[in-house]
Amino acid sequence: MAAEINAQLESSAPSLLGFEPVTIPELRQRWLDHHEHIRRSSVNTIKRYRAATSHLVNFVEEACRVRLASDFRARQAEEFVKHLRGLNVAPNGHKHAKKRLLRDAGLEFILETCCSLFNYAANFFNVRSSAPVKRC
Repeated sequence: MAAEINAQLESSAPSLLGFEPVTIPELRQRWLDHHEHIRRSSVNTIKRYRAATSHLVNFVEEACRVRLASDFRARQAEEFVKHLRGLNVAPNGHKHAKKRLLRDAGLEFILETCCSLFNYAANFFNVRSSAPVKRC
C-alpha cells in the first residue's frame, strides 16, 4: 500500500489517503462542468441538473449552513427532504406562473440528481476509507 501511495504521489495523482475539502457550491460547479465538457451531456440535461441542484445549494446556504460536502450527513439529508416537501415551485419554471408544492416525481429527480452529485464527489475526490462507502 505504501508503494502504491508513493507512486501516486510521484505521478501527482490523488493518493489513496488523499482528501480534498470542497464546498457544495464548488462541487456542484465542477460536476456541471464535468457533464458539459467531459460527458458532453445535452444543454437541456445540464439545465435540468442545474435547476435540481440549485435546491441543494439554496438549502445549505440558507437553512442548513453546511460548509463542506464531506459534512453533509444523513441528518442533513433528512432535513433537505423536509425542506423540499414544503417548497412551492412554478411547474414550468417561469417566475410569474402559479406556484404549487413540489410533486413526488420532481422530488425524486432532485434527490437522484443530488445523489449523483455526491457519488461524483466520492469518485472524483478519491474519498476512500477502511469502511465501505455507501452509495446512494
